[in-house]
Amino acid sequence: MRLFICFLSLSFLCPLLFAEEADPLQKEREKFQIDLISPQSQIKKEVAFLVGLRIKIPEGWHSYWSFAGDFGQAPVIKWKPLKNVKINPLPFPIPKRKAFFINEKQSYSFVYEKELLIPFKVFVEESYKGGYLPLSLDIQWFVCKEICLPKEDSLELGLKIREMAKVDPETQRVFDSWSQFFPKKPHLKSHFKVKDKKRIISFFFKDELKCQDLFPKRREDFPTAPPILLSQSQDSCSFQLENSKSNLSKISGLFLYSNKQGKQQSSLFQSYERKGLGILWFILMAFLGGLLLNVMPCVLPVIFLKFYNSMELKHLPQGKVLLLNLSYAFGVIVSFLLLAFVIFISKQTGESLGWGFHLQSPVFVTFLALLFSLMAFYFLNAVSLPLPKVSLFFKEEKLFSHFMTGVLSTTAASPCTVPFMASAVGFAFSRSYVEIFVIFFFLGLGLSSPYLILSFFPKALKYVPSPGRWTEVLKQLLSIPLFLTVFWLMSILYRQVDSKLFLLSLMIFPLLLVWIFSQKIIKKPIIKQSLTFVCVCLLSGLLIWQNLSHSPLERKPFPQQNKKARTQDLNWRVFDKNKISSDRLAGKNVFVAVGAEWCLTCKLNERLFTKQAFKDLIQKNQIQIYYGDWTSKTSEITDFLESYNQQGVPFYIFFKGEEELFIFPNLLFKDSFLQDLEKLSNSSDLI
Repeated sequence: MRLFICFLSLSFLCPLLFAEEADPLQKEREKFQIDLISPQSQIKKEVAFLVGLRIKIPEGWHSYWSFAGDFGQAPVIKWKPLKNVKINPLPFPIPKRKAFFINEKQSYSFVYEKELLIPFKVFVEESYKGGYLPLSLDIQWFVCKEICLPKEDSLELGLKIREMAKVDPETQRVFDSWSQFFPKKPHLKSHFKVKDKKRIISFFFKDELKCQDLFPKRREDFPTAPPILLSQSQDSCSFQLENSKSNLSKISGLFLYSNKQGKQQSSLFQSYERKGLGILWFILMAFLGGLLLNVMPCVLPVIFLKFYNSMELKHLPQGKVLLLNLSYAFGVIVSFLLLAFVIFISKQTGESLGWGFHLQSPVFVTFLALLFSLMAFYFLNAVSLPLPKVSLFFKEEKLFSHFMTGVLSTTAASPCTVPFMASAVGFAFSRSYVEIFVIFFFLGLGLSSPYLILSFFPKALKYVPSPGRWTEVLKQLLSIPLFLTVFWLMSILYRQVDSKLFLLSLMIFPLLLVWIFSQKIIKKPIIKQSLTFVCVCLLSGLLIWQNLSHSPLERKPFPQQNKKARTQDLNWRVFDKNKISSDRLAGKNVFVAVGAEWCLTCKLNERLFTKQAFKDLIQKNQIQIYYGDWTSKTSEITDFLESYNQQGVPFYIFFKGEEELFIFPNLLFKDSFLQDLEKLSNSSDLI
């Protein structure tokens, strides 16, 4: 009986003892508050809105960032899927670096104290059925003090769907107070190099910033210890990171800085390794790139002109040939240095220019069309073009003629991008003004080198046909590619301006014809000169009017400009950085092509986009495809190109979700391009 009474007593006391032990943990758990909130009291379809996971953390406790660091566990959030509703995670707010010791070794975690708001962007499609949106999620997260507690919660939020969206002022204030802690997306370029097993990472920015700290996005990126700030200037800064066992060519993380007002901000970044090649390597690439420009189709009309001039050199002394070709090279190099000067000035004023920037100007395109028209009529002997005397550098007209041919060669070649040149120009645009001029000098030297080499080997001129009656016929035939170039330039102009301004621009051609025929008919020099002066004034006024009236058009996606592509029924989308980011956050395969109407290399590559094999691959692997039209200057596309150290088009990049990307070469070949695209779409690890 006594044993039975003891047993009963223990059966009542034991739960009380265990409850006494578990009660402190239970009380601690109850101190944490977690809610699902939105600044919208009611929402509208097809209009994105924010939702936030708000966690209130008791004094002395902390939770963890999306990458916890050396110790801890990041929150794991799973949304209940809803048909025709997209929920995209946004970057976590700025955490704090917390130091602690494990086995006498200092380690670091990235934590939040007191409160945390994790944001999401929600988009309800028009096809969603119902007037109510039930959002629900499950979250697993850790909180730590002297001990760590795992927590699991399920949360719900219901929102009404109406014709008009409404804001809840109280919740909106919560999001506004947190907005300063969410990572911004300013235009930041960065690269890193490995030196003595340490990474030196450099950031470049337009506005004056004070660099503060770096947090790795993943354990593999770089160590969690605070970096060493090596240098700080108005437009750049450099950090040294601790030794890392990883050997990645790309690292990512969170960059912390403060603006001029001292307000702390942050930006997510991806930085690529810059190999220690040195400027000599890029000089070689600039020279080879300039050399390749000679065989690019965009230079073809001027190469015909240079070929015509070369026939006249056949019977000249070697010294004379060298002098004329030096004059041509001088014209090429001076033009490239002038481009470098314009780019340097633009950098000083904060303006972003890319390779081929001058063909983004309707005024320049119109002027170029007029110039090539004059050249074509000159080849037809319809007009004579007496060149002005420039006695300072040129003692005779032929020298100046070859100089101007060099200027025309550079003008025609500048929209083209070839493999070696792309790397060299990308290097130059991110370096000092001295290096910009050096790279552009060697680009010009590469373009003019075939004719300089020909000057030192005069025997090679015997393979050039001798001038004769056939020369005049050839000269007239060469007007055909020049007229085709004019049509091409006007098609570019059509893409840059509205229809009224385009029709007004076409008036240059009747005006040019009137001037040409008047020069043939009118005999008195004074009347000719007066008429020429009037035509020049009218043309100048037309160009000024065109410049004042021009405003960039909203460009259509690529397939609407190509009949073959339209028949493929491909869902090309207009370049939109926000939509691309949204697709990447959703883990989708994304292919982005950036080109321009004046870029003939782009047109050559884009023939691949009309192939049935490309269409099948896109549909099979559910790749989202975007086309950025850079025919006219667009700051959004320019910034996108510069963020990957690209200064011109064509540019092709593939994204697999948010983390990985692959940049294709400038010149695409069908088999290798389709094979790479297929491999990348199915791969979980891109290079």
